[in-house]
Amino acid sequence: MRSPLGGNRHRIVVALAIVSATCSEPTARVDDTAVVTSIVATSALTQSAIVTTVVPSNPTVRVVDQHGRPMVGVVVLFSGRTSGTQDVTSADGLASTTWRLDAVAGSQSLVASVRGSKVPPITFAAAALADSATAMNASVLWPQAGIASSPAPSAPAVIVTDAFQNGKAGIEVTFEIGGGGGSVTPATVVTDADGRAAVARPASLSSIDAAT
Repeated sequence: MRSPLGGNRHRIVVALAIVSATCSEPTARVDDTAVVTSIVATSALTQSAIVTTVVPSNPTVRVVDQHGRPMVGVVVLFSGRTSGTQDVTSADGLASTTWRLDAVAGSQSLVASVRGSKVPPITFAAAALADSATAMNASVLWPQAGIASSPAPSAPAVIVTDAFQNGKAGIEVTFEIGGGGGSVTPATVVTDADGRAAVARPASLSSIDAAT
């Protein structure tokens, strides 16, 4: 029988291309089999910033399932003292937020939790620092009455604050006799953590001036 290919035998070679791929870390989606089992911080837990400003590093967490796989599509709530936001985890299981501190100096916190989950939340902390000094006010009753050459009944003291009424620490305050004679010791005082500076032993004075 004559070959349909003209009597000549032809070898047909079929080349198969095999493409190899490198698999990345598997990602779990929110479904009936993937369960949130852990939420961990991937950014600093403690930071500091001036009041009303944004902390240097955005609080960030990673959510994983029971197999240690990052979970995508999980809603993470970030709750602060006066506000809250939320973010949805990306393919690498990460969720983050921008944290702007409120106007009260001191310790502030932000809690990250998975909505609808009983997994323990993560708490971020920030030391909110007072802004630049903008005001100084007397913190004791003045003027006072006393005996000449004797210490005044109450030591003169002032409080230095920022624009949000937070005491400003570390400010050097100089006390000077404004009139009537007398002395003041020490003449220069640095404000404490509450923004307060007080003279230790004022004596025989009718007026005193304070300046930063």
